[in-house]
Amino acid sequence: MRIAKWIGIVLLGLVVLLLAGAWLATRFVDPQRFKPQIAAAVRDATGRELQLRGALSLSWFPWLALEANDGALDGQGANTPLISWRKLRIGTRLLPLIDGQLSLDRIQIDGLSVHLQRDAAGNGNWQSLLDKLRAPGSGQSSYALSRVAGITLTDASIEYRGVDGKPLRLQQLNLETGEIAGGKPIGLRAAFDYLPADSAAATSMTIETLLTLQGDELALRNLEAAASWQPDAPAKATAKATSPLRVSLSAAALKANLATQRWDLPAATLTSGSAALQLTNATLTLAESGTVAAAKFVLPPTSLRTLLANLGIEAPVTRDPRALGRFAVTGMLDYSAAGLQLKLDALQLDETRFSGTMTTLTPADVTELSIAGDVMDLDRYRSPENAPSEPFIFPTEKLAALRARGTLTLTQASAMGADLRGVTLRLLFADGRLQSVPAETPAVPPKAVKPAKRTAGKAASRS
Repeated sequence: MRIAKWIGIVLLGLVVLLLAGAWLATRFVDPQRFKPQIAAAVRDATGRELQLRGALSLSWFPWLALEANDGALDGQGANTPLISWRKLRIGTRLLPLIDGQLSLDRIQIDGLSVHLQRDAAGNGNWQSLLDKLRAPGSGQSSYALSRVAGITLTDASIEYRGVDGKPLRLQQLNLETGEIAGGKPIGLRAAFDYLPADSAAATSMTIETLLTLQGDELALRNLEAAASWQPDAPAKATAKATSPLRVSLSAAALKANLATQRWDLPAATLTSGSAALQLTNATLTLAESGTVAAAKFVLPPTSLRTLLANLGIEAPVTRDPRALGRFAVTGMLDYSAAGLQLKLDALQLDETRFSGTMTTLTPADVTELSIAGDVMDLDRYRSPENAPSEPFIFPTEKLAALRARGTLTLTQASAMGADLRGVTLRLLFADGRLQSVPAETPAVPPKAVKPAKRTAGKAASRS
């Protein structure tokens, strides 16, 4: 018992000496003297110059930690640093460090700013850094990184500029991860504002998922994402202010190959209000020739009026208040450098079934529509009696700028007492107004249609 007592006293004394040494080191050793060594080590590992403009400080409780304020990593030819930050704190456990294991505390970075940019040749200012880190023997150390307690980012921003120089920004980024160790899934939560090029309106987004990264293979499980944005102000000062638009995405799995830049989403649900759009076999490839994307989609029956209201679009007033009720759609989307094509396998509007295609070559081109339906009662969608007959005006500038034309063909239609067969309406979106031009000559021989009904039919085609 006496020997065990003395052993305990000796061990306690060693712990006290260790803590006292750490306290003395952090109190009397000037960490500023290590700036050149730190910069040299980073230069050897990354090939980039590290600037430590602010003060360095060391703390020893509860973990040995280095704090560095106001730092930046060279952008190699770019006008701005690749990475900069206001405050940085990295801590490590002492005892694993003695055994050659680098076990880091939570890495905390405040005011992180990342600038990614491609030059005229398409080369990114980050590529040489990745090549340096991937090179054999680069970044060798006598310490093996065993775990990181987590990463916390506050008030961070990421900016990307392509060859065209237009910026895409993530700003007000707040991110927190769980423990990072041994290829285990990493819990991740993030919230940020996304600001696309040529837009002053930001989209607020949140993401929560379990992330696994092995080599170039990235996998996300239990992905939950949400986005909200404020539509443009109403055109009229007296118009009712619109509410923020909200969309959420839920997916069991999302896989990506970072080398080929291909993303695969086997199944997901995109929800807005009561509408839940189901996506399957969705793929996205970021190729040098441009972005390529495809997806199948199914929208179960929902209310079109409610869906339009959720999207900030005011539905027109119709003679039948039940019109624009039941709405469902099934189809496929294809996007490439050649343009966007939307194929509608089946679209249900009230009691009418449609199918067709919508094609846009470039954003500057006119969208071409070709839609065919079976039987439709056009009177249901006319304006109420004694109501002013004005074209429907879209409430947002983006929708008002929509340029589209095409045909709507109906196998059979009824309007104002007329029974029409083979009706073709030519539709035109222009100046923010939905217009229709006179229908083509009906497929039914003229003698089969009474004169009075023929006149009414022509009037219906213009309504």
